[in-house]
Amino acid sequence: MQVLESELRQIDDQMDELVQEFKDTYRRPWVAHPAIHRSRREGGSVFRWRLRGFDGIGQSWLMFTSDMLQEALSREGVPKRTRLAWLEIERRGRMLTFEHRRRNYERLRLKDLVAQIEALNALEDQWRGGSSHAG
Repeated sequence: MQVLESELRQIDDQMDELVQEFKDTYRRPWVAHPAIHRSRREGGSVFRWRLRGFDGIGQSWLMFTSDMLQEALSREGVPKRTRLAWLEIERRGRMLTFEHRRRNYERLRLKDLVAQIEALNALEDQWRGGSSHAG
């Protein structure tokens, strides 16, 4: 469990580094920019995009392939060379999202398995009239 937790933190750090790489490479104002959506509902950290706005206030989380984001890139005349570079950032972010979700899923299943084993041990202890599985 500790290994998975450590790997999840490392992937979070890599996602943050990828966002910082974008910010260090491209000057504001950005038509769109990557950000990390930390969502319990979606299984942890997710690499997503946001349109130009006020530091995330009132902005939607978008996939790079969304019509809204692609229309903004066209409307603002973002050069194809830049779009291709951003596409590569998106690919890297998508792989990090995949790795994060995979490990998070494994962590959740492992937690469930441990809880099931603990419940079995408690039942056995109850039936045996003692605490044979303490600690």
